[in-house]
Amino acid sequence: MDPSRESQNPPPYNPDYIQHLPVTQHEYIPAPTTLNPPILQQQTSNTVVVGSEPPQTVFIQHRVTVADNQNLTVVLMIICGILGNWLTFTCLIPALIFSKQSIEASDRGDIETARKQARKALYLDLAAIFVPIGIGIITVILFSFVRFIGVRAN
Repeated sequence: MDPSRESQNPPPYNPDYIQHLPVTQHEYIPAPTTLNPPILQQQTSNTVVVGSEPPQTVFIQHRVTVADNQNLTVVLMIICGILGNWLTFTCLIPALIFSKQSIEASDRGDIETARKQARKALYLDLAAIFVPIGIGIITVILFSFVRFIGVRAN
C-alpha cells in the first residue's frame, strides 16, 4: 500500500471520542435544493442518460375584489323590518339589486361596472339610513314650532 494514501484515510471510528469533544456552536447550512430533480432514463449498455424536467410555468392571477355592500343592505333590511320602517324598503330593494349586479360584474372581471353598481348600492343604503332620520328631525322641529306658536297665540 502506498504510504501517502495511508495518511489520507480517516482514523477509525471511536464512539468515546465524540463525548470528549468541546461543545461549540455550529451554523446551520441548509442542504442545496434543486427545482428540477434529475430523472433517470432507461440504461442502455454502460451509458446512463440523465435529464431533467423542463421548468414549469407558474401563473399568478391577481383578483381585484369590490366591496359590494350586500351585507350592509341585508342588515338594514332586517333592522328596518323589525322597527317597522317600511318606507326604507323603497331604497333597500334597489340597493340589493345593485349589489347583486356588482357581484356578477366582479365575477365577470368587469371591475369598473362592479364599482359603479356597488357605489349605487351604497348611496341607496345611506339614503335608507339618513332619510328617515332627517324626516324625524324635521317632524320634531315642525311640531315644536307649531306648539310654540300655539302657546303664544293663547
